[in-house]
Amino acid sequence: MDKMKVEDYFNKEKWERWVNSVSENFNGIKKNSKIGIAISSYPEYGILLTIGKKNIEVEIKENNANHHININEMDIIFEIDPYDLDLVLIEGNFSNFRELINNRRIGMYSVSELTSLIDKGYSQFMAKLGFYFKDSTSPLS
Repeated sequence: MDKMKVEDYFNKEKWERWVNSVSENFNGIKKNSKIGIAISSYPEYGILLTIGKKNIEVEIKENNANHHININEMDIIFEIDPYDLDLVLIEGNFSNFRELINNRRIGMYSVSELTSLIDKGYSQFMAKLGFYFKDSTSPLS
């Protein structure tokens, strides 16, 4: 597979195709929950996934003088190295995403409190990534 070009990192259609092809992995997350994706070395842009009732909306966000990315609107942020994007964005493949997280090649940051993540239905999603909530007062295990 050819390596991705920088203009592909924030290609909305590529992200939509990937998200739609692995959307069952997001089942259980409540409507209007938000997941951020940051690409290392490119702080001027971000990807925002908003969970809908039957779909996941993909937005490419700009972070500049006119537009500011508000991380507080996100529940979780994943930081991906550009080198790994060609592995992540394979349609129908969620296992590479999970493996890169487990190998600590994708950073995962919780912006919301654990109780909020549980209330928003993230337990099943996090379990698919290999993380389990012990209870509402315990950190991820």
